[in-house]
This record gives sequence, structure tokens and C-alpha cells, in this order.
Amino acid sequence: MESLGHFLQSISTKHDRLKKHIHTAYRVPLSPKGILFMKCVYLTVPVVAGMYVMSLAIDQSKEKWASKEFELRQIQQVSKRRPREERSE
Repeated sequence: MESLGHFLQSISTKHDRLKKHIHTAYRVPLSPKGILFMKCVYLTVPVVAGMYVMSLAIDQSKEKWASKEFELRQIQQVSKRRPREERSE
């Protein structure tokens, strides 16, 4: 069990070193316009992705309810065709 703990700790240490390297070695200073641009990018990406996911959900919902509505109309048409005596039973 000790080797598993050591393994997990080494993964955590390596991950922390990688994060530190990425956030320090590849850091590019941005101008005020660059900062504004990146803020816009960080704002719009989740909004656009959310809109896309919502459009997919709406399309799936419409397909589901269209099939349910079709089934309901078929049932209603069948019940209209049947004589009144059969409906009461």
C-alpha cells in the first residue's frame, strides 16, 4: 500500500512541476489591447459553446415531442372512427 501512496504522490509532484513550467516558461506579456482581446475570448467561448449545446438539446426535444404528438394524433383519429357504443365500454 505504501508503494501506491508513493506513486500517487510522485504523480502529484510531477503534475505540479509541469503546471509551474507551463505557467512560467511560456508566459507572454500582453498589451492592454491583448488583455482586452483575451478577456473577450474567455467570455465568448463558453457562451458560444453553451448556445450550441442548447440548440442540440432543443432539436432533440422537438424530435421527441414530434413523435409523441404524432402518436397522440393517431390515437385520437382511431378513437373518432370508432362508434360511440364501443367507446363507452
